[in-house]
Amino acid sequence: MLRRDIENGRLRYSCNCGWIDLGHANPRRGGPHIGAQSLWDEICREAQPAYRVRKDPNPIERVGKDLWQDFRRHLPPPHRNLLPDPGPGTWKDPYRLPNGQEGFLVTYRQEMSLHIGRQRTYVVSRGLTIDQKKSVALAIFIEVTFLFEGLQAAFPKLGIPMYSGFSAEDLVSNLLGFYVAVDGVNPHDLPRMCGQLGKEESYSMWDRRFYGYPWELIQNKRFIPKLMPNPGKPCDGQSCRFPLKFSSIVPAQKGVLFQDWA
Repeated sequence: MLRRDIENGRLRYSCNCGWIDLGHANPRRGGPHIGAQSLWDEICREAQPAYRVRKDPNPIERVGKDLWQDFRRHLPPPHRNLLPDPGPGTWKDPYRLPNGQEGFLVTYRQEMSLHIGRQRTYVVSRGLTIDQKKSVALAIFIEVTFLFEGLQAAFPKLGIPMYSGFSAEDLVSNLLGFYVAVDGVNPHDLPRMCGQLGKEESYSMWDRRFYGYPWELIQNKRFIPKLMPNPGKPCDGQSCRFPLKFSSIVPAQKGVLFQDWA
């Protein structure tokens, strides 16, 4: 994050949620599979079935294929060419997870400019409750977030002068957008819930630094904000604690309700 982001309205300090990047807090980021809203929509729709592909048919499929080939072989050539040749083919079985349920595919992506980013596809169990779907969504969201922020954090090591990986505001802002998309938080309530400050007060917090260090160098690898110690008068009347609402969903453990899709 940069000080100029305060001027352009993208960055604000809040007493309860720390620095908020209002762009990251938007769950509708645009582009296929991008944004918490897209992730949640895919999980709720269960639209793309997952299959295991195999080359050999089972006995019933083999009989059906042989009968089709015999029928096609006995037709005169003009009619025979109207029917597709089954050829060697491939065969598909519904993919089942350890809970015995069939699965569907979900793809989630985070990216920056020039479409540089990280993307993963998962197979998710059908038949989950709404709370289980929220837990799966959060687990996927967290994993891809860490992959993407790790990519950005590697840029300085490669000689690229970019320092946005795990910025103080990134993970918490992403989490706010997730709860807007998945758990019914009204985006218009975020300033009140977080105790968001105005532009001039945000400038003041920026210039006070964080334990003597400039904010642009502070990293945060947790979904809990780094709050200014002793923020003073601007935060009078605020709890200066991260709202419990934003830790109400527990991420699911990978391997039971969802898995990586190779």
